[in-house]
Amino acid sequence: MASIYQRKGSQIWQCSFYVPDTQTGTSRQVRKSTDCLTRKDAKAAAERLEQEARKQAGAGEDKSQRILAVLVKAGEEANRETLNAARARAFLSEIVRISTGEDLPTFTVKSWLEEWQRRKASVTVGPTAARYKASVKAFVTWLGERAKKPLESVTITDIRAFRDHMQAGGRTARTCNHYVKDIGSGFRSALREGLITYNPVSSLEALPTDDSIDRQPFTRDEVMKLSRAATSPDWRGAILVGAFTGLRLADIAKLKWGAVDLSVGAIRLIPAKTKRKKREVLIPLHGELKAFFEDHPISDDPNAPVFPSLAKVSVSGQKGLSLTFAAIMDLAGVSRGETRKAQGTPDKAGSASKKISAGRTVHARGFHSLRHTFTSWLANVDVAEELRMKMTGHTDSGVHQIYSHHEVETLARAIDKVPGLI
Repeated sequence: MASIYQRKGSQIWQCSFYVPDTQTGTSRQVRKSTDCLTRKDAKAAAERLEQEARKQAGAGEDKSQRILAVLVKAGEEANRETLNAARARAFLSEIVRISTGEDLPTFTVKSWLEEWQRRKASVTVGPTAARYKASVKAFVTWLGERAKKPLESVTITDIRAFRDHMQAGGRTARTCNHYVKDIGSGFRSALREGLITYNPVSSLEALPTDDSIDRQPFTRDEVMKLSRAATSPDWRGAILVGAFTGLRLADIAKLKWGAVDLSVGAIRLIPAKTKRKKREVLIPLHGELKAFFEDHPISDDPNAPVFPSLAKVSVSGQKGLSLTFAAIMDLAGVSRGETRKAQGTPDKAGSASKKISAGRTVHARGFHSLRHTFTSWLANVDVAEELRMKMTGHTDSGVHQIYSHHEVETLARAIDKVPGLI
């Protein structure tokens, strides 16, 4: 846009403006007299002179010339040292609008991560989606007012400070790495969509996990005690299924009769954790587990839950299945193993006045230990690692698993090697 001014001692207004060079993409400054004595007339004359000069230079109204005009304006502001990040984004938005007819998507840190988390919730299973939600909430809460800043304002220093904050709050290095990995996934998606030019998480090395507690399996005697201490037939069955199949608690609680084939003697299902990749597992029934199913009330409805009293209960929470199993462990006199207690932590970045409980008490043993128990039992009777992976779902294959008759027989022979509890 042309500017007007008067030289010292003259009543004639002069004008100055920039004309784009369509060959080089640069611009040159033009100074001319408006031949006007009043500001109003000089302003109108300056606009006419600028339009004529731009037209002579070949700066028409097509997209490329309109974009070039925006760049010239940005250059003028840069010369005047008035170009800041907000104005730069406005110029970029105008260029995109000219080019595509659409507005340039703009996100704050909070709005993008929450949008990304909502998108992930539609394609991920419950536990993973819940973890993403918790990670986003933790990071946004830690940022405080800074979460309202543009997405590209986050730096690797911010990510490192967030991770250090979480670790200082009593969380293990493994948990802190998970938080950072989740946030990094959000920024990686933003990078793919062209919203940012750099992922601030990509260069941050993971913390060593020496402080994490390894899950410990149960002994055969302990599994027997847990089975006897079960507070209901459903819980006894869930414990047996966990010990002899290695399935996770959520999958056992929602197990349907359609997945249990007593004629073949196997459980066939796609675990929730691998549902998106359609990764199926087939686990032959141990003789003791098959005997339990044959005595358990069976439904003709394939969609009926095997353990109705567990099916509608959440795994987590004060009244969830995990803590209920912990109570069964106490009844059975089975130790929960090594624990790690959380520490207090500041409620947000830079504030140490209020303390809140961070992290949680982690026990080395819980229902998930039955999964380790199953794997351990298979290894103890020399079942090949490949077969153990097939039954626990630990495989590199991301497609629907097809089992031949020979493989089913091989897996069944492997299960038969595992001693029973009785």
